Amino acid sequence: MKKYFLFTIIGLLLISCGGPDKGSSSDETVVEVKDSNIAPDFTLLDLNGQAHTLSDYRGKVVIIDFWATFCRPCIYEIPHFIQFYNEYKDDGLVILGVGLDGKEKLEVFAREKGINYPVLIGDKPTVEKYGVQPIPTTFILDREGEIKDKIIGYAPGYEDTIKASFLELL
Repeated sequence: MKKYFLFTIIGLLLISCGGPDKGSSSDETVVEVKDSNIAPDFTLLDLNGQAHTLSDYRGKVVIIDFWATFCRPCIYEIPHFIQFYNEYKDDGLVILGVGLDGKEKLEVFAREKGINYPVLIGDKPTVEKYGVQPIPTTFILDREGEIKDKIIGYAPGYEDTIKASFLELL
């Protein structure tokens, strides 16, 4: 079952790199950034088995980053998130890395890269709620849980965009 889920998520993300899925139904819950847009709540386990519920972070500025270990742009952005967390966690910044690989791969990767913020084990319902296609996809939430920014992909310089977006909210 776990392998089927992993292959399904990886397949969907690889297929989606070419653009939005033309066959998606209109009744799917997909996040769009608008004036009042509370992020869909979720509860996911971290690599230590601890549950993290998004709504528990109200009062903090939250970055949710959907990523995978096989994704080169994801790998390039992670050192920036590590630095942001080091610099701004005491100011109310929370970073939740939602990994889309199996727990074992995520554990090894997080240890090797020195990820210092919670790495959560993603699931299909959460990916679908957020309309994540392709990865990395990063959401920035204000202290009330509203989505204020959505950044798709990564290229050099995106870290400045992400930083400017969350600094405005701290």
